[in-house]
Amino acid sequence: MPLYPISGRAGGTVRLLAPAQSERGSAWPGYDDDVTSLDATITDLGLSSSHPSLQVRARDGMNWTVELGDRNQTQRAGLNDKVVAPGDQIQIQGQRASGFGDRRIRASRLTVAGRPFDMCPERCVEA
Repeated sequence: MPLYPISGRAGGTVRLLAPAQSERGSAWPGYDDDVTSLDATITDLGLSSSHPSLQVRARDGMNWTVELGDRNQTQRAGLNDKVVAPGDQIQIQGQRASGFGDRRIRASRLTVAGRPFDMCPERCVEA
């Protein structure tokens, strides 16, 4: 959905935030507003790039890209290649990409071996 910030016009349908969602902050463009959870196995790390991410395989065999925000968020959360590795089991909480067939999830919380990593604490939902 193209966004024209100067005029405030949006191309396509505009999604309105419910009060609980607006309290968490503005929605991430291109991602569903609902929080989703995913249990998976890490297959590859991309933590050193300017846009850190993980590649994971869900229990159903589907591959996903887990977007972690920016490098500073990842460092503040304590996530690095010394605490996670390919083969580790991971639980992901975040917003799923809204495009049909797009298997990306923007992480707000990751849990590896019982250790939580809050990428965006203001977006985390307690179970």
